[in-house]
Amino acid sequence: MNFFNRLLGNSIARRYFVMNSFDGLLTTSGIILALFFSGVIDFRVLISSCIGYGVAVIVSGFSGAYISERAERRLKIRQLEKHLLTNLKHSNLYNLSKEDSVIVAFVNGFSPFITMLLLVLPFFFISGVSAYYVSFIIAGVVISLLGVFIARIANERVLFSIFKMFIIGGLVFFLIYLLELLKVV
Repeated sequence: MNFFNRLLGNSIARRYFVMNSFDGLLTTSGIILALFFSGVIDFRVLISSCIGYGVAVIVSGFSGAYISERAERRLKIRQLEKHLLTNLKHSNLYNLSKEDSVIVAFVNGFSPFITMLLLVLPFFFISGVSAYYVSFIIAGVVISLLGVFIARIANERVLFSIFKMFIIGGLVFFLIYLLELLKVV
């Protein structure tokens, strides 16, 4: 079974993909919105802020998920060894368990980075306020795709799933706008 099939077949990895892609999307959108409302046109500030977040989230997400997944999977292997009265260290189950820990860690670390990167790309190629608008459009597309993905997993209506995602994204927009009006941001 190749990496991609293992990834799609791993319910924990799918959950982490959606949760962390969504987290990356909303966090990056928050940074971009705050800078937009503050009138920042020097995109070096925006790019370095988002890339700094992205690097931190890769390291944090990958290492945190790997450490916790490895510990949980090792516990399950030890419990199984106890019941089977055998050592599973050289078994396929043990090796797959180790590989799954890496897969989950990879997804946990890189999915928010990828969504961050998608939202930041316009600022490398477009100047002025237009870059913000293109980034907002990309955010809308990504949030829609995540809604479709969730709907497919849960066997729900696609439009309702997308609507829920946009409500949450709209909440971020509203809160940051409110903070800007209150001159907190």
